[in-house]
Amino acid sequence: MLRTYITASLLLVVAIGCGASEAPPELATAAAALELNCRDGADQDSDGLADCADPECASDPYCATCGNGAVDPPESCDDGNTAAGDGCNSACRIEAGYTCRFAGRACVATVCETAPVGTSAFLRGNFVEIGLNANGAFGTDQDACPAGWHPRSGQAAGEIGFVADPEGTDWTDYHGDFFTPGSPEEGWAMVVAGTAYNNNREDGPLFDMPGAIGVPECVTNLCGNRGGARVTWRSSAPVGAAVDVQQDYTILDGGVFILMDVYLTNVTVNDLTDVYFMRNVDPDNDQTRHGDYTTTNVILNQPDGVNDLAVVRASQDVGGVQSAISLVARDSRARVTFGGFSNREPRDVWNGAEGLSQTGEEFQDNAISIAFRVDIPAGQTVGFRFAYNLEAGVDDVLTCVELDADGDGVPDTDDAAPEDPTACRDLDTDTCDDCAGGFDNPFGDGADFDGDGQCDTGDPDRDDDGTANADDDNSLDPFVCHDTDADGCDDCAVTGPDGSGGSPTNDGADTDGDGACDAGDDDNDNDGVADAADADPADARSCRDADGDGCDDCVNTGADGSGGDPGDDGVDFEADGVCDAGDLDADNDGIPDDDETTVGVDPDGDLDGDGIPNYADASDRGDGLPNACVDAASDGTCDALPALFDTDGDGVPNHHDLDSDGDGISDVDESGHGTDADRDGLADGAPGVNGIPASAESTPDSGVVPIPVDTDGDGSPDFRDLDADGDGILDNDESGDATAETPPIDTDSDGTPDYRDLDSDGDTISDDDEAGDATAETPPIDTDVDGIPDFQDPDADGDGVPDAEEGGGAELPRDTDGDGTPDFRDDDSDSDGVPDTSDNCVIVPDPDQEDLDNDGSGDRCDGDRYGVAGGGCAAGGAPDLGALLVLAPLALAVRRRRRRA
Repeated sequence: MLRTYITASLLLVVAIGCGASEAPPELATAAAALELNCRDGADQDSDGLADCADPECASDPYCATCGNGAVDPPESCDDGNTAAGDGCNSACRIEAGYTCRFAGRACVATVCETAPVGTSAFLRGNFVEIGLNANGAFGTDQDACPAGWHPRSGQAAGEIGFVADPEGTDWTDYHGDFFTPGSPEEGWAMVVAGTAYNNNREDGPLFDMPGAIGVPECVTNLCGNRGGARVTWRSSAPVGAAVDVQQDYTILDGGVFILMDVYLTNVTVNDLTDVYFMRNVDPDNDQTRHGDYTTTNVILNQPDGVNDLAVVRASQDVGGVQSAISLVARDSRARVTFGGFSNREPRDVWNGAEGLSQTGEEFQDNAISIAFRVDIPAGQTVGFRFAYNLEAGVDDVLTCVELDADGDGVPDTDDAAPEDPTACRDLDTDTCDDCAGGFDNPFGDGADFDGDGQCDTGDPDRDDDGTANADDDNSLDPFVCHDTDADGCDDCAVTGPDGSGGSPTNDGADTDGDGACDAGDDDNDNDGVADAADADPADARSCRDADGDGCDDCVNTGADGSGGDPGDDGVDFEADGVCDAGDLDADNDGIPDDDETTVGVDPDGDLDGDGIPNYADASDRGDGLPNACVDAASDGTCDALPALFDTDGDGVPNHHDLDSDGDGISDVDESGHGTDADRDGLADGAPGVNGIPASAESTPDSGVVPIPVDTDGDGSPDFRDLDADGDGILDNDESGDATAETPPIDTDSDGTPDYRDLDSDGDTISDDDEAGDATAETPPIDTDVDGIPDFQDPDADGDGVPDAEEGGGAELPRDTDGDGTPDFRDDDSDSDGVPDTSDNCVIVPDPDQEDLDNDGSGDRCDGDRYGVAGGGCAAGGAPDLGALLVLAPLALAVRRRRRRA
């Protein structure tokens, strides 16, 4: 069976601008005379040069710096040129798939490699490689990194904690492993209810807080819309029987730091106070290169009630070889220290006790640490973020750890309105706030009608028609400016946004194209009848009906200047006021007559002039070829109409038949355009002079009618196709009833009727999979015999589990037990002897049906079998981890906002 799948793409349209309700239209086209927008990455004038690479953009102030090798706001990169396709485009913006860390240097393709090995996980980016062991600490002494990576630990073959290449030397001169020589010290600890728990690199497999590293993955939409590699460590039991822990470790495209997101969830019914979390590392830096363990350790910043920045750095400069590592947070709940070695008591770090320093500087072989103290309400989650920064400066890492209360992408410290996502700053000084659209975007910070890079409030010519706003009759319409020759037509009516100021000699609509604008033309449509006496002076096929036969004298003659021909205006089959000879839609179903045949000819025409219309002419069907029909009487007329003119063989030609294929769905509905509100089988709206109902045309009497829809693309449009969507189910089975006067059924109410919908009930299982077989002539299967066929039944087997959950989300419907019957039709999907209707673990065999915590989800598929928050099963027995991932950052955001209040 041929199976067709349709993937719906969600198009997110963000309307931005100073008061704008929708994005401005694209005014420039491939035929434009100028490169109208020098900041969008597009080549409007199709000259092969886009944006700042085009000499026409030389006057744009933005292009004065783009390509100079320095990143000048609002640029996001500058590789020293304005060529596109090399990572930094012609508007000095980073192109997808590249990182542009170094100004003036070529951008490089982004690197994201991940590898789960044993109980460890390895992440690799352009400038950082890390390894994490099972206890959530850095240093993979039990597992080796993949070939081609850069281990330098000296502890175990292939062991990595973290190494970095901050200068971008392509790993020919890199730093690290920072902590693993000698006696490695790196890890984390917590204090819950006064008791300390520790997970340190040196604790081996017997750590205090059991858990596991998940599967690493490449992710997108991180801080600054960057991508990168991420892995998550989760506790397998609450710490101190009270706190679930999740830690996300992320390295970003172009970054030389490791971003740490920590989420602590109170699983008890009591509030928890003074919960401490700590991270500790002994920064040996480049000891493996020069043998020196000593580092300069300095507290660069400590939260003090005025600012919330916490930074401690350990650096080395041995023989001119420099390296640095720092712990960085922007959180008033954080404290940083240096001193000691095995600093595994979070309270001592937070308080600066037991010889640990929270100010000053030292030159010693000591550790650096960071700690957080938080309170966690019962059942709530508290989160915080910090980073291991592996370069000397902190500018890049601060963009990812700084607080951004309104989520507009601008840190609160730089945000003029930190609680308002539509206001922040104006870096490009174009008079519009960069966050006007709800996020930081200097390139889309206000309505820019003409797309010239200047927001309208500061643009002297908003519509780019060449006339200054003050002198423009309509400064937001490029086709209106002035009428210098007073001929009744605006000088810009034709020239539009070309910056010319308009043209008095080419200044308005000219219906008949005779060089005179309509305002001064006595016969606008050139039908030979003066406008004053013309029933429709803008339509060459409508002028008058001198002989009163109900047909317009000009319907056939048109724009020939003759004034029409009362003797050549034809019969009117459907009596719609348009003679058949000029009627493009004889049955008013919204489908032009020549589209209702399979050869594209006028059925009512008479090509060979024998007095027999093409649709019934045995000798000439309208294209010079004979009709495929029997003419027993040899009178030149078909005994029965041929299929190319009569699809359903009912003796009524398609262009007179309101249901050409006889499937119970009207041609109006199947055409894909036009409307039929009164359900009379005719397209709504009075037919124009060309005979086409108004609702079927782009504009009345335009003659522009969309090609009839061919849903399955088989060459037969739907109105002539008995299985329009090719799903193996006949249209008359999918129509909902046999009455063409009622609209076709739309089971899932998605706006696509079933006969065009490859998934009629919206359960993610295609109709051809639910039809039962590949034979359209057999009725669709009804598994639970409830009178609703499977393709329209959201629970085909009636087991109480929706098909959307039993489908599996793959190409073929899921068949858990491999018995040949997909789950959505199988009353025992996992063949454990327990019917799905009562199985508490539907897709995992569980004949014993044990449910320790009595939550309705069987222990075999319950990640929360002991009743600990953070687990649980979704409907159908699948763990609902997605909810946790959504709720955790949300809780973090809520906590941060409460702290700022």
